Amino acid sequence: MYRRELPFIVIAPQRLLIQMHIAYNMKFHEQVGRVILKYRIKPIHVSSKHSGDLVEWDAILDVSEAGPMEVVVKEFKEIPGVAAITLSEPKQGFLVDAMHFPLTTRGGVPEMTFSIEMLAKMLMNFKKLYGSGAFSMLYEMGKYYGTEIGKHFKSIALSARASISNRELIDDFFNFMKSAGWFIPEVELSEGEKPTAVLKLRECFEDKHGERTSEPYCPFMRGFLTGFFNSVYEKEFTTQETKCISKGDPYCEFQITTQP
Repeated sequence: MYRRELPFIVIAPQRLLIQMHIAYNMKFHEQVGRVILKYRIKPIHVSSKHSGDLVEWDAILDVSEAGPMEVVVKEFKEIPGVAAITLSEPKQGFLVDAMHFPLTTRGGVPEMTFSIEMLAKMLMNFKKLYGSGAFSMLYEMGKYYGTEIGKHFKSIALSARASISNRELIDDFFNFMKSAGWFIPEVELSEGEKPTAVLKLRECFEDKHGERTSEPYCPFMRGFLTGFFNSVYEKEFTTQETKCISKGDPYCEFQITTQP
């Protein structure tokens, strides 16, 4: 499986690139496709959104062999089902997405991206400067965020499904966090009156600072997991980090237990 590059900057040396947004009736999909093939346009990155019969298509395209784009746009517009088309200026070699703001996730929540390495080093410096106080603050920040995102994720799931088990919700959530670049999770869950879990997190972002520590070093993640499990089960949980990548372990391990 290849790593998915977010399409803010697309790099294709020696190629002429353009960004296009087109909205059209699904009944005319073949005609749109024929124009793309006719002018030898090569899609590099494509995303689409369907609403009834309307398709909205955003793409970064290699138009090196397409010829004058005015001619291509004219032919698109002559298709009866095309409602709108917008193109960026052609760029040689690389192209920056200038059409979209903000980036969203979880059904429209605005997001921003940040280098994992830079964020981890910032957290490391914060911990060094403020010691145990920083650990307490990061734990509470993580707990708050874990609680809020857990509630929102649960509401999204229940809006789309008649019901969902806690196990399904947890699996879906951790797959979502993996896709967001936070970690690669392995979850061992024991349900019942007092649920418990063991989480093994590989590639945990909080450890990407490049330094070795003598103690577990992920207070934000520990709080985040606590808050998330609190929101899912509507109980109070305690989380302990028993292994940590920063100590040299192959993964971070968190033991999550229900409070008495």
